[in-house]
Amino acid sequence: MYKNCGDLDGALALYRDISIKDEAANISILSVCASYGALENGREAHSFLTGIGADLEQNVCISLVNMYGKCGSLEEAHKIFGLASKDDSILWNTVAAAYSQNGQGLAVFDLFQQMQSENIYPDKATFSTLLTACSHTGLMDVAYCCFSAMDGHNETRPLIDQFNCMTDLLSRAGQYDESMGLVENMPLMPTKSSWLTLLSTCRMQVDVKLAESSARHVMELDQEETGSYVILANIYSHEQAE
Repeated sequence: MYKNCGDLDGALALYRDISIKDEAANISILSVCASYGALENGREAHSFLTGIGADLEQNVCISLVNMYGKCGSLEEAHKIFGLASKDDSILWNTVAAAYSQNGQGLAVFDLFQQMQSENIYPDKATFSTLLTACSHTGLMDVAYCCFSAMDGHNETRPLIDQFNCMTDLLSRAGQYDESMGLVENMPLMPTKSSWLTLLSTCRMQVDVKLAESSARHVMELDQEETGSYVILANIYSHEQAE
C-alpha cells in the first residue's frame, strides 16, 4: 500500500494520517522502512504500537524483526524475537536472515541448533539462509553439515538455490574441482546462475580454465548474457598483466 506512494516521506505521511492503524497498515509501513533502511522511522512505527498498548501480533513481530535486521540493529531485532511466540518457523527464518545479512554466520548456526532443540524443524528457507551465511563467512564445515542434513529429508531436499549456495562457498574457498563437480553432478539441471557463480569466483581467483568452461555454459543457456563476456575479458586482462 505505502510503496505506491513512491517515496519514504509520502508513505510515512500517509501512515501518520490513518486514524485507525490495523495490522496490515503496520506491517506495510515496517516493510517500507526495511526497504529504505530507515531505522528511526521504523522505531517511530514501533513506538506507536507500544504506545497504544497494542498486543503485537505474530506477523507484526516478524515484520519488526525484518525491519530491524535490514536496518542493521540486531540487538533490537533479537529483543523482538525474544518477546514473540517461538512456534513459527517464519519468525526463526527472519531473525536468521537478519544475522546473515549482517555477517553473523555463527549466530545463524546457533539459531539453527536452537530451532532443533525446541522442536522447530528447519525448512528450505532456513537452510538457504544458513548456507548463504556460511558462504559469506567461510564456515565450510557448518555448510557441509547442513547440506548433508538437507539431503537426508525429502521435505528439505536441496533445490537449485541451495546447490548454488554450496557452489559459491566451495569456489570462494578455492575448491574449484569440488565446485565444478557439484555443478556437473547435481541431480538438477544447472541454471545460468549456477555457472555465473563459478565464473564470478574465477574473476577473483583468476582461474582461466574454469572461467572459460563456465562462460561457455552460460552462453549456451543465454547467448544474450553479456556479463559473462565482460567477466571473461577481465580475467584474460588480469592474467596478461601478471
